[in-house]
Amino acid sequence: MNVLADIGEFSAYPNTSLLFTRSFIEKQRPLAKNLLRSQIEAIHYVRTNRDGSIKALKKYLRVDDVEAVAATYDFFSHRLESMPRPNLEGLRNILREMDAPQRNPLEFVDTTLLDEIEKEGFVQKLR
Repeated sequence: MNVLADIGEFSAYPNTSLLFTRSFIEKQRPLAKNLLRSQIEAIHYVRTNRDGSIKALKKYLRVDDVEAVAATYDFFSHRLESMPRPNLEGLRNILREMDAPQRNPLEFVDTTLLDEIEKEGFVQKLR
């Protein structure tokens, strides 16, 4: 495979798959926390189970080319952080693109649920 560019080498850009509104967290905090736990557990599975992850990718992407799926897994799996924290540098980049560089990315994120999950030792229990 010829690699033209590695997106991991470019400027940070957020790639988050799970977002909640503040009102959802207020109304459904336990559910939001459980959803985050499930995402953390899924990340752990991907990072520690190559064969199982490739099998799942083949199934849900509906791709039979094992080599292509394995290359996709290899590309993305080592870029996953164990905790899906917001990428503040990436948010700064988006704010600059939106002509709002004066805005603080922390105005748009709330990591209290992740902080709670971390303090509870959830990630350490997965190891």
